[in-house]
Amino acid sequence: MTTDGTLTGQGDGSRWSIKVLSEPIDHPLAFGAVHNGIIVFKDDEPYLSFQGVAVDRDTGQIQAYALDPMQNTLRVFALTNRTTSDGIRTVDQGLINSPDSVMTEVFSGNEIEGTEKIMQLLETAKFINDQNLPYVIGDIIQSSQNSNSVARTLLEGAGIEYPEELEQMFAPGDGRILLPENWQSRFRFAHLDPDNLTEEQTKELTGLLHSLPEYFEILDPRNVSDQAVTDPRPERRDADSLYFHRSQPEEVKGPKFSSPESSSVLHHDR
Repeated sequence: MTTDGTLTGQGDGSRWSIKVLSEPIDHPLAFGAVHNGIIVFKDDEPYLSFQGVAVDRDTGQIQAYALDPMQNTLRVFALTNRTTSDGIRTVDQGLINSPDSVMTEVFSGNEIEGTEKIMQLLETAKFINDQNLPYVIGDIIQSSQNSNSVARTLLEGAGIEYPEELEQMFAPGDGRILLPENWQSRFRFAHLDPDNLTEEQTKELTGLLHSLPEYFEILDPRNVSDQAVTDPRPERRDADSLYFHRSQPEEVKGPKFSSPESSSVLHHDR
């Protein structure tokens, strides 16, 4: 990959990894609970982060957590190191990074595999936002629906196994996956060899990379806040539809990100 984000047809040797940042929640009633976020690294440098948050339906205020599920919706925002109209966004904004935080690597791969995972994470994040779900910080009866649900769902959407190290942590909500059963991302091209890309494959992947800023903008915190207030989709405010259930029908799926037109080149049934 060149400095302008294009692929040359030969791998540039870059390595991509995805890590879960588990941060202890600083609250006397947290009882050792952690908050999980997702960070994507390129050659060990932070490239992109995902955070699940509560957003007030009326004001658009973004909060790390909220107590009223009927007033607050669960959303995902993504940050990358870039300059926007209202300033510089950095990957570590909103992250605590305390000395007690734990980083768990869940994926490592080449530039093609890394690009695939980024697109799958972005698509999954948009799907979660499209559901207009209530934010449920805690539930003593069943798994909550919060930022830890988001982190678990993002990994599920990208086909990444939730490791035993994370299972052993106390992360309320990580047992709830916010995707229908058998959900699969449309971005599947890790089967391609970065050192032997055809001209057509290089063209499509380059187009996909050039579209990343558009995807980042959709998941920018400012836009996520606006979307929560103006969301035209039905609001799940009643107790009967409070939680997302994986057995819900296919029509619950919101519109996905678009992939290049010639899908036969990038898609591969595995």
